[in-house]
Amino acid sequence: MKDLKMKKVLLFGLAIVFSVFSYAQDAADKLNQAQEAMKAQDYAKAYKLYDEAMSNIGDVQVDASINFNIGFAAYKAENLEGAVKYFDKAIELGTNISKSHEYKALAYNDKKDYANAVASFEKAIATSKERTEALVFNAAIAAYNGNALDKAVELLENVLEG
Repeated sequence: MKDLKMKKVLLFGLAIVFSVFSYAQDAADKLNQAQEAMKAQDYAKAYKLYDEAMSNIGDVQVDASINFNIGFAAYKAENLEGAVKYFDKAIELGTNISKSHEYKALAYNDKKDYANAVASFEKAIATSKERTEALVFNAAIAAYNGNALDKAVELLENVLEG
C-alpha cells in the first residue's frame, strides 16, 4: 500500500516537472519563432507568438529588452493596445526608455489620444540622449491635433530656440 502511494506521488511529481518543462520549452520555441517572424517583418505573427510565449513563460528568464521588441511588433502590426502594454513594461524595466516612450506616443497618436501622445513625447524628450528636435516637432503636432494650441506653440517655440 505504501509502495503504491509512493509511486503515485512520484508519478504526480514527474508529471508536474514534465508539465513545467513542456510550458517552458513551448515558450522558448515561440520566442524563437517570433524572432524569425520579426526578421521577416511579419509583425502580426511576431506579436502573436511573443505574446503567447510571455503568457506561458513561467520561471524562464528572458532579457528585459524583449518587451521593447514585442511592443515594436505590436505597433507595426497596428495592435496599439498591445504596443502600449509592452512599451510600458519596457519602461518599467528600464529598457530603451526614450524609444519606448516615443513609440508609445506614436501609438497614442494613431489612436487619436493626443493628450497621452504629447505626454509620452515629452517623456521621450526628457529621457533622450540624442537630438530631440523631431520628437518636439511630433509632440507639437500631436498637441495641435488635440486642440491644445498653447502647448503646440510652446513646443514649437522650443524647437525654434533650440
